[in-house]
Amino acid sequence: MITHSFWQSHFHGSQSAVGQKLTLNDKVFTIVGALPEDFAFAANVQLLTPLRLDTTVAPSGLNFLAMIVKLRPGVSPGQARTAMTAMVPRLQKIDSNLLPATVTPYHEFLVGDSRPLLFVLLGAVLSVLLIACANTANLLLARAASRSKEIAVRISLGAGRLRLVRQLLTESLLLSGLGGIIGILLAWAGLGVLTTLLAQRLPRDAAVHIDLTVLLFSAVLALVTGIVFGLAPCIQIVKGNLQEELKQGGRQSESSSHWLRQTLIVSEIAFSLVLLAGAGLLLRSFVRLLNVDKGFSTDHVVTMGIWPSPVRYADPRVAISYLQQVQERVVTVPGVRSAGFVTNLPLSGSSTDGGLVIEGRAEDPKHPLNAQKQFVGGNYFQALRVPLLKGRYLTDADNTTSPPVVIINQTFARQFFPNEDPIGKRIDVGWGNPAFSEIVGVVGDTKQETLAETVHPTFYAPFAQKAEIMKFLSFNLVARTEQDPLTVVRAISTQIHQLDRNQVLARISSMDDVVAKITGAASRSPVADGSV
Repeated sequence: MITHSFWQSHFHGSQSAVGQKLTLNDKVFTIVGALPEDFAFAANVQLLTPLRLDTTVAPSGLNFLAMIVKLRPGVSPGQARTAMTAMVPRLQKIDSNLLPATVTPYHEFLVGDSRPLLFVLLGAVLSVLLIACANTANLLLARAASRSKEIAVRISLGAGRLRLVRQLLTESLLLSGLGGIIGILLAWAGLGVLTTLLAQRLPRDAAVHIDLTVLLFSAVLALVTGIVFGLAPCIQIVKGNLQEELKQGGRQSESSSHWLRQTLIVSEIAFSLVLLAGAGLLLRSFVRLLNVDKGFSTDHVVTMGIWPSPVRYADPRVAISYLQQVQERVVTVPGVRSAGFVTNLPLSGSSTDGGLVIEGRAEDPKHPLNAQKQFVGGNYFQALRVPLLKGRYLTDADNTTSPPVVIINQTFARQFFPNEDPIGKRIDVGWGNPAFSEIVGVVGDTKQETLAETVHPTFYAPFAQKAEIMKFLSFNLVARTEQDPLTVVRAISTQIHQLDRNQVLARISSMDDVVAKITGAASRSPVADGSV
């Protein structure tokens, strides 16, 4: 299936697109449909193909899939979570590496980490609204004070106080109604700017627009604020002293509302201080977020996604050799200092995890060991300057003919080998034929999904020693340069295309831009986030 944008850009919205053939990774696919315009599957996704995994050859513990299910009528997410938990022991008899599933309501999944941001925005909007309402109420009080003699005369001539209250409320409602209309127009005009500024912080697949619900909410809000804050001058009229108002100067009318106006002024100042304090806290949090230790260096680093064709590189050994040749060619590009591969790019918002076994330790089926899994090649750690804390880095000598080895991060060592030296210990990282790998190094912790996350235990295994998983994974090339990293993109792509002219390079970006996106402050360049 193709997305609406792909349908428009490649087929100009023609119905003849259905039935057309597309070649993807040397496989021919038939277009069976186009998705609607408002369907958003994931960022930058334009084509969707059926998931076909051969369970007879798929490595055990390949925990990377997410399922979307529709619950039966009357079934709550809590009940679904309980049912899934009860099912896991039965499924683990088939696959011992299966981990318990996490059941999350889809709305909660979409909102995710954006919920605090939305509540902060809501609180700020309510504070601004209350300040505006208090200020308007103050102005209405001042206007009522200037009309105090007029109102007193009208009351003395027989006008009812209730009639005058209705008049003043009508004036207040007229002001709030006009303010609501102007606010909706300003919101509609500024919607594009707001979504652009918050594009990386709003919920994924969020469709931000002004609909009937927003209009009804705005109308009710304008009505309520018009009545509540229009009552201030009404209270002054009802409690006013008619005789004092008719006296020369009407001084008493001014003092009678003095306490109410002071209260409103104090409220305005209080809400303003709350907004200023909130803005200061947000700014401090943002600065602290930017200064979080990522565990690696982002400057002068270019990244791009690469997936060897499953047809031309069906033999895993050929795929491994191809990636090794890519790495060797990339480091010959003038200005490139080091290069390597990794399955999940740090701070890309994605990770893969699974079970593991530590040699000599009894397994607990109720509490299986779990860690994030990374498969690397080349000089990945050197390219990102991930510090080596103990042991050694992986080298080209760690290949299919050498004993299996693995590197772990500091959190892994701290959690699974407290008060022990992990170097020389052996673990089975799963995925493929059971085999223990020797821990040869410990590297520093790196942030994987977000800057605010707690670092998880992570191991890094050379993909050259896990040939059986090659057909299931894609890789990210990471290259450290001596100058602006985006200036060497063309030269790198040329070297790769000399090996395979059909190789697609996706998600081309500098590592600085990757971090900028995760903090919601991306400033895209023309070549960034594209494909060659």
